Amino acid sequence: MKPTSTAPAKPSPTQEGLIESCTNFYFTVKNDNCANIVKKYGTFTLSEFVAWNPAVGEDCGGIWAATYYCVGIPGTPSAPPPSSVVPTTVKPTPTGNGIATPLPTQPGMVSNCNKFHWIAKNVGCSDVISYAKITLADFAKWNPTVLDDCSGMWAEVNVCVGVIGGTTTSTPKPTTTTIKPSPTTTAGNGIQTPQPTQPGMITNCNKFHWVASGVTCSQILSYQKITLADFAKWNPTVKSDCSGMQALVNVCVGVIGATSTTKPATTTTSAGNGIQTPQPTQPGMVTNCKKFHYVADNVTCGQIISYQKITLADFVKWNSGVGSDCRNMWARTNVCVGV
Repeated sequence: MKPTSTAPAKPSPTQEGLIESCTNFYFTVKNDNCANIVKKYGTFTLSEFVAWNPAVGEDCGGIWAATYYCVGIPGTPSAPPPSSVVPTTVKPTPTGNGIATPLPTQPGMVSNCNKFHWIAKNVGCSDVISYAKITLADFAKWNPTVLDDCSGMWAEVNVCVGVIGGTTTSTPKPTTTTIKPSPTTTAGNGIQTPQPTQPGMITNCNKFHWVASGVTCSQILSYQKITLADFAKWNPTVKSDCSGMQALVNVCVGVIGATSTTKPATTTTSAGNGIQTPQPTQPGMVTNCKKFHYVADNVTCGQIISYQKITLADFVKWNSGVGSDCRNMWARTNVCVGV
């Protein structure tokens, strides 16, 4: 009879090449590095960590955030996991207020939480505070493993953003000090203007776009099918080279009766292999693609490659527009992940 493996099931996501005999896993957070992980445990060496997780590279420059890594194999001295290790089997206790708590949660979350927020990959602590309209002091109090500088928050967990009877300890401050909301809430065309806005935005705007953290000017132009000339004209504080656009504000992407100064490029709807191509796509995609991936805001090239189990070389070959180092990939477009 074939012996039954005692190794725990491999969690997800991981990097390629993770040792199959791993018995203990660690979930990385923002700014983690190999040396810090080795120091937290003290039960293995840096060379052992690299051997168990070869994708990080000999210099450990390839380590990702929000990813599981091997920190123990049979024979490794056991040690209690550090505070930033995601427990894979222990379920959090139900909250003391009788409200069902969505799983998984940020460790140490208070037991009387009644409002939760799911942390997607690459979402920052300041983004959550701004969206939930709470203070950093309250956020850290309700999620004690989040430090005073807003570090320590995990990705792909639920955090507490409200408690029964909870009130903010101080008036929330804007997350970006340069944002100055326009005093008007109605544009000159009678259409309600969402707040806050990019300073200097024209008054007759009738179409708006919320600029999430990490979104670039070129991504908005591509998604909205407008020209840089129009975008800069409707948002005068945005320079001709597309610099000057703020994050976490609304920008103008259309006015009544406006027509683009240049005709948007015609997009194909069918690849050369007869398979329907979802729109929009980034320029440079091969015509024989048969498998696509939609790039959500803040998703990185490395995450797509890991999720789709493809190589960087193939990804760049199928999507030449992303550049050889994959830094030019657009958000809110479809990319090719298989031919």
